[in-house]
Amino acid sequence: IEEVLNRHPSVHNTCVVSAKNNDDLVLRAYVALTPDNQAQQDDIEYELQSTCNNELSDYMRPYYYQFVEKLPLTAAGKVDYRALENEAKKLQ
Repeated sequence: IEEVLNRHPSVHNTCVVSAKNNDDLVLRAYVALTPDNQAQQDDIEYELQSTCNNELSDYMRPYYYQFVEKLPLTAAGKVDYRALENEAKKLQ
């Protein structure tokens, strides 16, 4: 999923985590855009949704897209999935 999202030229990095939506588990994509594309979030979200609809199965498509300035990193410099999972839980 992240590989598909990261192919978009305006995307710097992504992280997809599961989140609850009522009683269902859905996917939330955290998207960090390149600096020159911050103002175009709505257009980019539409393009990402279209790409995912064309390339991914229903259960693999993110339900929410959240744009962030940058993704949190662990001490080892990798994306901190746990921090994003915890944030997704707060947004339920």
